[in-house]
Amino acid sequence: MSRSESQQLLTNTPYILTPKRWGILMIVSSILFLDTFSASFFGFINDIASEYFETTPAATDVLSTINMIARSVFGFVLAMGGEQLNFRSLALATTGTIVAGDLLITAGVSSRRNMVIVGMGQIMNGFGATMTLTLSQMAPSNWFPENERGRAVALPWILRRLSPVASNIVATRTIRQGYANVGSANATSAYFESDELLKNFRTSFQISYIALTGIALVAFVLSQMYVTDYPPRADGKKASPGTNTYGWRPLTELRGILSLFANGQYVLLLFMYVLQLSVRPMNEWMLSSIILDAFPELDDSTAGIVFIVSYVIGAFGSPTGGFVLDKFRRPKVTLVFGQCAVIIWCGLFSLGVYLQSFVLVFISDVGTAFFRDFCFVCISHSLIETMYNEPADTKVRAFSISGSVPWFSLALYTAFVRTNRELMLNKSIH
Repeated sequence: MSRSESQQLLTNTPYILTPKRWGILMIVSSILFLDTFSASFFGFINDIASEYFETTPAATDVLSTINMIARSVFGFVLAMGGEQLNFRSLALATTGTIVAGDLLITAGVSSRRNMVIVGMGQIMNGFGATMTLTLSQMAPSNWFPENERGRAVALPWILRRLSPVASNIVATRTIRQGYANVGSANATSAYFESDELLKNFRTSFQISYIALTGIALVAFVLSQMYVTDYPPRADGKKASPGTNTYGWRPLTELRGILSLFANGQYVLLLFMYVLQLSVRPMNEWMLSSIILDAFPELDDSTAGIVFIVSYVIGAFGSPTGGFVLDKFRRPKVTLVFGQCAVIIWCGLFSLGVYLQSFVLVFISDVGTAFFRDFCFVCISHSLIETMYNEPADTKVRAFSISGSVPWFSLALYTAFVRTNRELMLNKSIH
């Protein structure tokens, strides 16, 4: 794209484009970082948390999955309020919800009998996650011109991608470090036989979540001070497009949600989003188990290295996708290319497991992570373009459903994969 074409896109808008748009996007991105950190943190300390709350790993695994279920359910609830919600109100509600969720989790960890309170905090964070995903699509739609929208979509995905790496590091350097030093055959049980380790668990956990609460509070204050629904208009008008003055009407909201599924392009993009999310159990949550089952000679640290490397390199898929979209402005071609690349790399991953080739598994997992994030940006960008000329309430519904249906599908798919894996393991034992 030439400089003159870029300038024309910047000026062909009723809004005044100010640097403030990047600040607002950073606020949204930081909120997305917080949500993903909390959702993944419990997964990294599942065995220790189960011993702390004196229950089974399967029960504490609910602390992670309940977040996923909450966001899938709340997406429909959020979509039902499409006529009453706007970008600013969502930003304030999201940060407030995450603050409440983190405080509940911090309070719950103070006692080994408060697992229910921790679960309530995870549900609150799941509600916040749904609103955060909606915000991450509304910000580029409301504040950025066409030639910047790809990079604007990519920035929240980058921080979201790096968040589990940060939570893994925090868990490893604080809670799991003491666990690894127990040196007992039954290390998980022995962890809490020491008062010092018990105190370390509580202190490390609570400090982590107090820090998250502090960041969320800062984001709330900044949202209150700086976030508006739209940039200032060049003609001086103050009214925002799609502003509503009437009350909540459930039937109208429900018809608005159902009308989305009459849009073939929207449904197709939603299906693509589901397919990309279905890669997560293999590429992230069950990666260590897959590697250790396929290569028994390897240890858990090797599987952890594969996870971190694929996550870090995968984070570059988001800015690459954003750059390609803004540079060439061929969203359909870019999306099809990304989808084909993911299919090829997933096939190579399966082939590597079949052939017992660790090198092929490692390389293909990194390639899958990179192009999966590449596709996420392309899908999100296409959703924004599809809904760009729609009223504000339709955008809220569309972006809320796009953050709900895929997660519900993922919850079902993950449950199927885990159940099938357990049945196969039990069959091999007997």
